[in-house]
Amino acid sequence: MQRTQFGQRGVTINGQPVDPAASTPRAMPRTSAAGTDERSNPLVIVGIVFLAFVFLAWLEALLSGTALITPISQTLLWSLRGIGLVVGLTVTVLTVLTMTDVSLIRRGLTLLVCPLLIAFAFGEIAYRISDWAEFGFSSQQFEPAQYPIASISHGRRGARSTIEIDPFDTGDNTEIPVNYDQYRVLLKTSADSCVTVMQRKSASGAIEIQTNGRYMLNTPEEVTVVRCGFNGAEATPVSAGSANPWRKD
Repeated sequence: MQRTQFGQRGVTINGQPVDPAASTPRAMPRTSAAGTDERSNPLVIVGIVFLAFVFLAWLEALLSGTALITPISQTLLWSLRGIGLVVGLTVTVLTVLTMTDVSLIRRGLTLLVCPLLIAFAFGEIAYRISDWAEFGFSSQQFEPAQYPIASISHGRRGARSTIEIDPFDTGDNTEIPVNYDQYRVLLKTSADSCVTVMQRKSASGAIEIQTNGRYMLNTPEEVTVVRCGFNGAEATPVSAGSANPWRKD
């Protein structure tokens, strides 16, 4: 009886030896994917560095719980806004060029909106720089002060409802978070209402107030809202129904 040669060394087919290594599949090099990754690395690195910078500035402002309400150096403000516009335009153009699978309309909107948003973010960073320059190492105590309410805003998409003030006409409202119940009360409050804040002044006259902004984990405590120029029990604001002239939304 003839024995099969399957599985034995030295197997031949038609007189030719079979090499076991010949049946082993060989991995083909993936050059195209590697090339794509190498080309995208500089853009990814720039994007990560930029986002990290903006995130750290936002986190510092959130943790500090303070904000300047007086005007800052216009040279610093517009310089940083200009830098933000240039950086934003550069990053956005590079990003749009890689969006080959996105419609032309969406790419155009991205190109128009993103540089402006980044310029705005750099402007907010200018306020944080000024705040640190004036109060970074200050030990001065806070004291109460009244400022007229410019508008109120309902919280959306995770943001808290806020009272907004701009007593020194800087053009940038400062937001003071309020809970939802107080927001509903403020909708019926007359326009001659002021909010009481805790503030301190620097030697140059800059004023900083305590505020946690719109994004905070804890429910905001109720703030003191009174008739402007009054103190005590008679300071309760007058109800104006739904015709509040400084209501924002």
